[in-house]
Amino acid sequence: MSVSAGTTTIGDQLTAVATVSPPSATGVVTFLDGATVLGTSVLAGGVAMYSTSALPIGDHAIVARYEGDATHPSGITAAQFVEVDKIASTVVLVAPSKVAIGETLTLSATVGPNGSTGTVTFLDGSTILATVPVVNGVASGSVPTATPGTILLYYSHSITARYEGDATHSGSLSTASVVTVSEPAVIPPIVTTTVVSVAPNVIGYGQVSTVTVTVVSNEPGTLPQGSIRLLEGSTMIATALLKSGTASIPLGVFNVNTLDPNGKGGRMEFFPSSLPRVASRERVLSCH
Repeated sequence: MSVSAGTTTIGDQLTAVATVSPPSATGVVTFLDGATVLGTSVLAGGVAMYSTSALPIGDHAIVARYEGDATHPSGITAAQFVEVDKIASTVVLVAPSKVAIGETLTLSATVGPNGSTGTVTFLDGSTILATVPVVNGVASGSVPTATPGTILLYYSHSITARYEGDATHSGSLSTASVVTVSEPAVIPPIVTTTVVSVAPNVIGYGQVSTVTVTVVSNEPGTLPQGSIRLLEGSTMIATALLKSGTASIPLGVFNVNTLDPNGKGGRMEFFPSSLPRVASRERVLSCH
């Protein structure tokens, strides 16, 4: 007797064929995996066949045992070794060619065939960047650049995706993608226009005048934020936060002796300008 089996993948059909001599022999042949009975088949013309797709992953010793009949004795074949392998997998990496330092590198891997589960490990050379689960055949992960604990600094990196496999699928490695981590793009500042108004611009001693500063962005859809400083010459006399691009600053209660050495008081005129002006009773204001 002889058994022909071969190598198969889990889930695929394995067929074992036993030939009994002489062809006139009748009865059944029992197929075994070691000592485990797989099934039986009735001889027809001296040939018995058995097919199965239920063998687990691993090595198997398949034998055929002829049970004999009234005129032919029983017999058993030598073992035929069959290897049942996992299903081969593929993994395809999708990665950008360039990312700026400080940005997040987003990686994606598609694992096949359908039904693959488990995890994918993203690597920079041999260094693990992230390990993420496979969901519906896709694994996605994000890796920060230039932060503590990561090596994704300036230069090119060879990124790969390694599928770790599962109970029925073998692991696989993608082809490498070169990702260059570069300096961030320089974003020019938005140009703004500052408008200063004073009302009233002439006041007497002890009165209050309000300086209104409006900052307008030259780029539509943007609203200036932050703070402004009000200067008298090079001396800062007030600061305020912008609200919706505008800040209002009340000014008053001035030192008469500072404005008028003779202590006679008088009026004050406010000139909202960045141009230098000199006057004994005028205040030259500028906004920065």
